[in-house]
Amino acid sequence: MGTACANRDEAVFAEGDDFDVDRPNVADHLTFGYGPHFCPGAPMARSVARIAVAAVLELFPKGDLRLTDGFVYENVPAFFETGPARLTVTVGR
Repeated sequence: MGTACANRDEAVFAEGDDFDVDRPNVADHLTFGYGPHFCPGAPMARSVARIAVAAVLELFPKGDLRLTDGFVYENVPAFFETGPARLTVTVGR
């Protein structure tokens, strides 16, 4: 079992691979651990992420920032992480 598996149970999270901050059960995710293993930096990480996403959305109008044509997802080569090894984007329409 690894943290890369967390939040992907389709019985709990519909569309588990999608980034969706508006899920009705968003508080049930395990990203920052649970109970005594809860990450003490979680509130700061959430704040930084919220500020970063807001800044990107303000900087780039809808449709201006998108994945490069032909983008192929390649996972980070680590057993304890999940996410793209690289994320190439195109700016502009």
